[in-house]
Amino acid sequence: MTPAGERGPAALQEARRALAELTAVARTVRGRLGDQAVVAQEAACRRLRRRLDLGLDHTVVALIGGTGSGKSSLFNRIGEMTFSEVGVLRPTTADAVAFVWGGDAGPFLDWLGVARDNWIRRDSVLDGDVAAMRGLILLDLPDYDSASGEHREVVDRVLPLADLLVWVTDPQKYADPSLHRDYSGVLAQRVGNLAVVLNQVDTLAPDDVPAVLQDLSRLLKRAGSDVPNVVVTSALTGDGVDSLRQLLVAARTEEATPAERARVLLGREATRLREEIGPPDGLDRSWIEPARRAARDQLLALVEAAPEPDEPNPAPQIPSVEQIHGVLLGWLERALVAVPAPWGAAVGRSLASGVNIRARLDEAVTAALAGSVADAAQPAAAPLSRRGRRARRRAEPEAAAASAAGSRHAALERAVSAVVERTMTFPTNAVLDDWVAVTGKLLALAAGSRGQAGAAA
Repeated sequence: MTPAGERGPAALQEARRALAELTAVARTVRGRLGDQAVVAQEAACRRLRRRLDLGLDHTVVALIGGTGSGKSSLFNRIGEMTFSEVGVLRPTTADAVAFVWGGDAGPFLDWLGVARDNWIRRDSVLDGDVAAMRGLILLDLPDYDSASGEHREVVDRVLPLADLLVWVTDPQKYADPSLHRDYSGVLAQRVGNLAVVLNQVDTLAPDDVPAVLQDLSRLLKRAGSDVPNVVVTSALTGDGVDSLRQLLVAARTEEATPAERARVLLGREATRLREEIGPPDGLDRSWIEPARRAARDQLLALVEAAPEPDEPNPAPQIPSVEQIHGVLLGWLERALVAVPAPWGAAVGRSLASGVNIRARLDEAVTAALAGSVADAAQPAAAPLSRRGRRARRRAEPEAAAASAAGSRHAALERAVSAVVERTMTFPTNAVLDDWVAVTGKLLALAAGSRGQAGAAA
């Protein structure tokens, strides 16, 4: 393992780089995904940016548990003094309270929303093994299963901010459905930054402990959280508290933990957003060219009105907005086959409106016809013999008509093709290019976070 003091600044720099990339992705996908997905991701980016700005001088550890798990008693044991209220009435802990070992933790506690009256410094015990805890912020959160909505709000607000989450449970409530229903996702997302404590082990017969641990591990794995081990404690007797304290010391002495955790969270945000966007695997744009030709032919047929017998070159007909909408719907039907729904909708939003396409067609067709008339009026490039001139005079009426018609058709085809390219092909390809680019970046961010976590281990 690389020494923490050497890896810390590098990990912080790498986390900042990954955060900048994820923020750029958020800007790209804004307006092309549902607002809920983008807003959640941007909020996560802001939260991580603030955490990185606070630096690596402190490590935030949060104790969380259900009513009666003995979480607050365990908190007091770790801090070696009674600070978090313990009582008969439950839930007792109404606000987050904190022990702080050394350093200026004020900015951290303000960010965490811990009132100044709810934290205490432990400088007076900075001797022996406890000195290794310097820079540690230990939080006791309200019970997650509290009937009070305010208590639950505190838990939900602080949980994403902790560098290490210590889940405290007990033999009676480790299988609590509300835990696994409401917080299984939280557990699954904390792999590498989660410790589980089975407290109140004094209420079990020694022979029953292995069976309870095995069942607890099974439930955690079912929730998607592969926790390496569970710390067994008794806040009443003090058994196992030293082992838990050593775990916290290890988290604190690993100075790069906050930065590495930020990278892990960035990777998970990248994975979540990539799933929301839809993977570009197997993206096939072979439908673009047939769709372009179909749209061109449809619009060209509408523009080129059938000539009357006495009118070889009738005035062009500019399609109605309703007719153009029909062409656009045909385009989208082809696009939505190959593109996931969020980006198919983004393709639809990127296309010009029927009104704008009609105006562009009018402008392009007018310019094209003016150009085709000028081309048809150009004289022959080379002089002809007398016989050739007679033959040309005999063929001139038909040739002139054919030339004018051909020039007119070619000019209109070029004009309509240009409008289709500008209003359908280009904006669609721009959306697909962004789709491929952002999913590639998200995949790299997710892979980078996994590689970093493996290197740290």
